[in-house]
Amino acid sequence: MTTSALSEAVLPFATDWFHSLSDRDDIDVVTRYLQLDQLEMRFPEATLRTEADFREWYVAVGGLFHNQTHDIEVLDASGDDASPHVNVTVVWAGIDSATTVPFRYRVAQQWDLVRDDGGALKIAQYQVGPMQPLEANPESLR
Repeated sequence: MTTSALSEAVLPFATDWFHSLSDRDDIDVVTRYLQLDQLEMRFPEATLRTEADFREWYVAVGGLFHNQTHDIEVLDASGDDASPHVNVTVVWAGIDSATTVPFRYRVAQQWDLVRDDGGALKIAQYQVGPMQPLEANPESLR
């Protein structure tokens, strides 16, 4: 899953981030992962640059999907410990709330992380790449 000592150091942060998204944690918990004064998050449907943008997106997406999971397949971090660049591939699955149809995608992402004054990793730049459809497993999502 990881290929370097830096990747091993970043993996717990990435795992916690994806668990927070999957669990639909409270917005105030989720924003703690973000470096809000440097934020740029590019999703297929929107580019987010402010805390308000992120909060609006998070609420909207929460209504569109449920029973979401995010499973890390590959994580590779490069650069230095203070500002790692991360390539991560995740399998995102869930159920479309409007149609109740399960979905599953392999999604490549690129992140630029920074450390805050206390040394905690934060997401500054986040780009979601192409989404490759995979066969959904409805039983695992119910």
